[in-house]
Amino acid sequence: MKEWKNKKKHEFLFIRQDHLFKTVLRKLEEYDHILKSEQLDNREDAWSRLRELFQEESTQLEEAVDRAGSMLENGFNFMEAAFGDSQEMVIFVTQLNMNNHCIQFLQEYECERYYQYNKKLLFQDREDELLKRIES
Repeated sequence: MKEWKNKKKHEFLFIRQDHLFKTVLRKLEEYDHILKSEQLDNREDAWSRLRELFQEESTQLEEAVDRAGSMLENGFNFMEAAFGDSQEMVIFVTQLNMNNHCIQFLQEYECERYYQYNKKLLFQDREDELLKRIES
């Protein structure tokens, strides 16, 4: 807390860092509230309860990742059914590549079709670049 206040005071804190700190702080306060409301003063009982809470959140995160992955797969299903391997697919993949949250997700979630179309997009970009050089 002291380090955060010092960074905030001297404006060394980026918006994302500040947001992350506040999110973590809220979560820790929530855990503290739970431990106090359940009157878990014993260290072992408190750690056991915290492990349960972390496990619940980990399970929720895994479920959210699975749902997001399923939605991404459905997006590719739709794009392939509606447009095939067309310019619309290029736009779809390009939009995924431009969104930081999508990039972060795709770094951890393996989506074979994303990699397939992204690789093809990169080859197309390279081919276009080479054709422009040849024409010059």
